[in-house]
Amino acid sequence: FSGQLKAMPPKLLCDEGDIVVIRPLAYCAEDDLGAHAAELGLPVVACSLCSTQPGSQRRAVGELLAGLDAQHPGVRASLLAALRNVRPSHLLDVRLWKALGLAVAGDDGESDWAPGGQSGATPRPQAAGHPVSRNGP
Repeated sequence: FSGQLKAMPPKLLCDEGDIVVIRPLAYCAEDDLGAHAAELGLPVVACSLCSTQPGSQRRAVGELLAGLDAQHPGVRASLLAALRNVRPSHLLDVRLWKALGLAVAGDDGESDWAPGGQSGATPRPQAAGHPVSRNGP
């Protein structure tokens, strides 16, 4: 685990910028591909990165997803759809908020609970660092 939120799209330019990875079957279910390969009599070749290796993280994540899908049918499709429906203001990366022009509560130095910070009420904790709205038109 790397502490990063990322996914590999069907066409990806590597970080170094010198290789493009194209995954034409990215949206195909692994079980469907295996069944189709069996119908055609094609061999499935094991590799050190795929889920056929015992004890692999990929296999463990696959089993986790299978368990979730058994309890909540369609969760795999929902997770895939979520990667195409990102809400940047709900993520915790302040650099992303600023790059997208999201205003951040507390940036103006005032309290976020009353105009001018003078409500007379017991102040609640400052929400500094939380996005609140989009700047611009």
